Amino acid sequence: MLLIAIALLQAHAFVPDSDGDGLDDAVEASIGTDPNDTDTDNDGITDGEEVLGYGTDPLTADTDGDGLGDGDEVFGFGTDPLSFDTDGGGTGDLDELVAGTDPLDPTDDVPPPAVLDLGAPSPGVAGALNGWPLTGGEPGATAFLVASPNQGFTPVPGCPGVALNLSGPALVDNAAVDPNGNAAFAKTIPAGLAGRTVFFQAVEPGTCRVSNVVIDTL
Repeated sequence: MLLIAIALLQAHAFVPDSDGDGLDDAVEASIGTDPNDTDTDNDGITDGEEVLGYGTDPLTADTDGDGLGDGDEVFGFGTDPLSFDTDGGGTGDLDELVAGTDPLDPTDDVPPPAVLDLGAPSPGVAGALNGWPLTGGEPGATAFLVASPNQGFTPVPGCPGVALNLSGPALVDNAAVDPNGNAAFAKTIPAGLAGRTVFFQAVEPGTCRVSNVVIDTL
């Protein structure tokens, strides 16, 4: 038995692990990691630990794509490097940390913002007073209704990366959002627009949100 054990040790000694990370050079070559670097993706976890221990990707510093490095999740925050949302509460781990909530507690997850939903004009007739209902607004905020004969792209001032889906929109009305997140726009549509197709959209600059586009032939 002793001779067998010595033979096994001698055989293993001939398998090189140049960087000493627990993965043989041949294994590293097959999976694409660097046999001369203990931590190929520089995430704070050695290649061997990633492959043999945590099951994370040794070539990707953030395996689950939640914005936190694998090493930070394992050694810093105690979150799961294989789960975008460790506690399953509906909010990603990084978003929870930024919001000051606990990524290990599903009860304090930040709810997603309500959808800003614009309804069709009623009665939808040119030359008459029309109303547009809006739901999903931020209580106390001011929402604006805009319109255009053409769809397009118009950036919302003060809201980087947010744009209306209209070209050259004109202001139709503004309204305060009530405590339930609802607002109502009202405006008489000029009779000269009879038979024309108009695109309507709402925007809430305070939260940098825009609604769906409503298309109506008046």
